[in-house]
Amino acid sequence: MGLTGAPGQEGGSPPIDVPGDPTNEWKWNPDHNNKRGGSWGPKRPIPGQSQPGASWDPEGHWDVDNGQGERQRYDEDGNPISPDEAHNNRKKCDLSQYSSGWESYPNTQRYPRYNNNYWQYLLPFLIPLLTPWPDPY
Repeated sequence: MGLTGAPGQEGGSPPIDVPGDPTNEWKWNPDHNNKRGGSWGPKRPIPGQSQPGASWDPEGHWDVDNGQGERQRYDEDGNPISPDEAHNNRKKCDLSQYSSGWESYPNTQRYPRYNNNYWQYLLPFLIPLLTPWPDPY
């Protein structure tokens, strides 16, 4: 049962060399207890140190531990990024397709008089809501 080629899974290995041994290759180590599904480690163990590891963070970057207690983050193309860039520069939803005004309402083609002055349309509905109720006593 193979996994898809998404980052962090088999077929989507980290885009950098294995820290401490650039001639080594990454090997996927599935782990159903890991919320990321597993991690990447060196295919051949590196003697004399803890083993490096890497995993894809769903926030859009690679977390790479060098086996000596240091972590570096990389974007999906293998460029080093800072922790702030990794966690504060999340891919945001592209809202450029939406307009901020009433003109984005789909019926403006059908009802062009509401294009620019939507308050003129809404005010008759809002006045009863904004008018104070008379005191019954």
